[in-house]
Order: sequence, then structure tokens, then C-alpha cells
Amino acid sequence: MTEMKIALSIEETADYIDSGRNTLRKLVERNKLPILNVGRRSFAADEC
Repeated sequence: MTEMKIALSIEETADYIDSGRNTLRKLVERNKLPILNVGRRSFAADEC
């Protein structure tokens, strides 16, 4: 059985779309990338 994620960390998202963490963090700041904050961690939703 494969593990199914509902959200990816900023680092995982950066690796997945072959982009930098700083670029993704700027997108988050500009509200261009929806995220979910859990404590001090930020996650990007995995749209299936």
C-alpha cells in the first residue's frame, strides 16, 4: 500500500516542481500559493 499525502512541506514542494524554497516562500507571502500552517511548519496542499 502506498502512502498518500494530503500536503507537502515547502521543501518537498520545491523539489517536486524543481524550484527553490525562497521562490515558494515569496509566492506564499504574495498569497499565490495556498498553504496550511501547523504550528511553525507550512504545508502546500496536494491537489489531486
